[in-house]
Amino acid sequence: MSADGTRKIVHIVAGGAQGGETTFVLALVDALIRRGSQGITTSVIGQADSYLLKCAEALGASTFGADFFRSRIDPHLSFRLRHILRSIDPSLVHVHGGRAAFPLSFVPRDNSRWPIVYTVHGYHFCRQPQGRRVLGAIAERWISSRVDNTIFVGESDRRIAEKWHLIPSKAASRLIRNAIDFHVIPQVLDRQPRLVAFSGRLHYQKDPLFFVEIARELASEGYTFVMMGSGSMEAEVRERVAAYGLSSVLQLHTELSRENAFELLRRASVCVVTSRWEGLPLLPLESMVMGVPVVAPNLECMTEIVDSGVNGFLVPERRPSAFASAIRNLTNNDVLHASVVRAARERVLEDFSYDRWLASYWDLYGLNGSPEV
Repeated sequence: MSADGTRKIVHIVAGGAQGGETTFVLALVDALIRRGSQGITTSVIGQADSYLLKCAEALGASTFGADFFRSRIDPHLSFRLRHILRSIDPSLVHVHGGRAAFPLSFVPRDNSRWPIVYTVHGYHFCRQPQGRRVLGAIAERWISSRVDNTIFVGESDRRIAEKWHLIPSKAASRLIRNAIDFHVIPQVLDRQPRLVAFSGRLHYQKDPLFFVEIARELASEGYTFVMMGSGSMEAEVRERVAAYGLSSVLQLHTELSRENAFELLRRASVCVVTSRWEGLPLLPLESMVMGVPVVAPNLECMTEIVDSGVNGFLVPERRPSAFASAIRNLTNNDVLHASVVRAARERVLEDFSYDRWLASYWDLYGLNGSPEV
């Protein structure tokens, strides 16, 4: 806390494109800004000119740009972060994801002056080839040794940390499951019985080409498809759509605002998740509370959200035909669809409470007393 009693919270994020991590950070920033009258100031350090920084500035946060992607090991970035943090003199630093936490881990600091909270947002190293996997585990263990508390957004990441011994014996860690503010999520409107949606970054992790393969399975049966997202695989997705002759039934929307993406999603009958891995994704929660059932791969993180056959469907086989079969089951049975919609909304409201999520972070930040770091 500063000499005038102001509590200064700083968020550090490497990417800042639209997506789950950015949505997560902006939700915290927005809530902190709304508490600003209680002597709190909020700053965000992120990729220069990113969507995140533009949104954070619009909310009223102080923003600082840096280049997180010049190199994995960049002493200039650590120096830049040190310079910014010294200028702010924060009460607490909350860093999101390993890409931002790694350069921060080399910034000299006094632990009593700059407590650091690290939210994992999914361990990516375990899906890398053996050599890179080992190096990634070493980097993650180093990061958790240099922060005051490592936060997991879901059980699957906590289990990975235990398996790989990522949290040093004397280091603190905690589970705070992701949540959504369901008050800002619109409900289904003019649902199209055979409209199937995908929303996510067009990157390898999200596997957008697999969604195109699913569309190919169903296109001759009167289904239409909408994809919302942008990224490095956009050209490849467009080429695959054209090659399969799906241009008349599959629409790709890039650079949509979150609100506009919701407007498209709320008209779908099914939301398909095709990710290869996740921490605990926000999209299924948003879709479920909206009233659009989810079909997803049987990832460990998804089992924390979906009870297959009750409030959504998890597909054990990563085959387009298996996903297509689950989509048919939902869209061809109105009674089942309605039952899944009801159970999905109840699950989100009960187990992924936004108010409970915020209260956990307020305790962590010391906004209700002493910080829990």
